[in-house]
Amino acid sequence: MHRSMIITGVLIAALILSAGCITSLLPLGERADYPSIDDVGTSEGTVPVHHTFPFQDRELTLDLIVENDLYADAAGSPKSVVLYGEWDSDEEWLSESYRAFIGDPRLEGIYDSLQSTFQNIRASMGLDDDEYVELMAAYVQSMTYESPEGEQTPRFPVETIVEGKGDCDDTSILLAGLLEREGYDAVLFYFEEENHMAVGVRGPGPGFMGTGYEYIETTDFSLPGVATNNLQNGMALASEPFLIPIGEGIRVYTAGEESRSIDAAAQSSRAYAAGIESDLEEIENEINDRYDDLALIKERLADAGKGGNPALYNRLVAEHNRLAEDYNRLLADYDLLYADYEAYASLNNYIAAHQYDRPGLMVYISEWRETSGLPLVP
Repeated sequence: MHRSMIITGVLIAALILSAGCITSLLPLGERADYPSIDDVGTSEGTVPVHHTFPFQDRELTLDLIVENDLYADAAGSPKSVVLYGEWDSDEEWLSESYRAFIGDPRLEGIYDSLQSTFQNIRASMGLDDDEYVELMAAYVQSMTYESPEGEQTPRFPVETIVEGKGDCDDTSILLAGLLEREGYDAVLFYFEEENHMAVGVRGPGPGFMGTGYEYIETTDFSLPGVATNNLQNGMALASEPFLIPIGEGIRVYTAGEESRSIDAAAQSSRAYAAGIESDLEEIENEINDRYDDLALIKERLADAGKGGNPALYNRLVAEHNRLAEDYNRLLADYDLLYADYEAYASLNNYIAAHQYDRPGLMVYISEWRETSGLPLVP
């Protein structure tokens, strides 16, 4: 869940002077005070940040040095929004407040450090524009999800970076700021009804809910372009989000369709596995019935042998052999179906465990189709 924005409303007072001028208690045109990183005291030294996260086929490490003065000031600065006068809509001040968290001038140094690190990784791995979005997303998604109890405000990105944790608006603010500085057309998705926030990056198609932006979940590993099914609070996204534009970038993310094809493969594998599981239960019941039948006929065979009735004994042997053949056939069918079940389950589990590796997942699914020979829809 995202933290609520604390708001203080102030009525703009005015004094009517004899000369006919109106002098307000605030400069003309100022309507709100937004959060900023203030100088709340002197904190010496630096804070080392060491963060390791998976991306594609490897594990990456970010090492940053953050000025303790910046971190302490950000943590200690007021984060409420002060509104003056009456507002026709919440959208303007809400947008400006989140942009204030992202764009505080004192954050430029830490953004520069992160950009430099990410750009070096991009160059060494030969990442394209889509993979670069996924790199920054994986970094943010790898942070620990934490939503404190009670009314809380969003945090400045430096706090999230140093602490390596946050809730949906903390991590969304950080990722949106990174995307903006790399020239991507980014927005914040604000879901008031679900009390959730995510990031959007411009795509070539209709995007999430027709917004033109591809959805990026920031609270857990998830491929850009695939909206989360279940939020941390157990709810599902159903309402249309309010979009908060961040920056004026023009870069787009074009791999959304690939991401959705991977998600479709995972959904298909789960559906096939569920169907097979039902069939396996039916066969298992039949196997148990045949086993009981065989146990019973073995007792009758023993009695017939002791009673000296060869005709009955021979009939029971034939019946026993028929049941045994049926029993073995059911076992063979079960084993074949179970192998298919394991194949679908392993595909789903692999996809779920590698949400930070779109190119690798595309290769894995292709090879899985070829080696398993099993259907996937689509």
